[in-house]
Amino acid sequence: MLTPCDVLETSGSHLKIHDTLEEEGVFFVCQSDDSEAKAEQVRTNEPKTLTLRIPESLAAGSWRMEVRNTRRDGNDLRTGIFEPILRVQ
Repeated sequence: MLTPCDVLETSGSHLKIHDTLEEEGVFFVCQSDDSEAKAEQVRTNEPKTLTLRIPESLAAGSWRMEVRNTRRDGNDLRTGIFEPILRVQ
């Protein structure tokens, strides 16, 4: 369950967002219409941990979380998808 404006922490590997490309960041993608909301506030931005504020604009429904980033020394955008479907009520 997600609550807009709450804080979310996720851990994994290769998570750091380098802001090399404008398309980098943490995105929530709506499962019903593919609309996207970018997490604008990222507090912890480390290779194994991201802490962020869930976007206020998330409407009720099912969402997936994607981390889009580049390697520290590269320009190729890669996307990591958090497998569980997240719900907003």
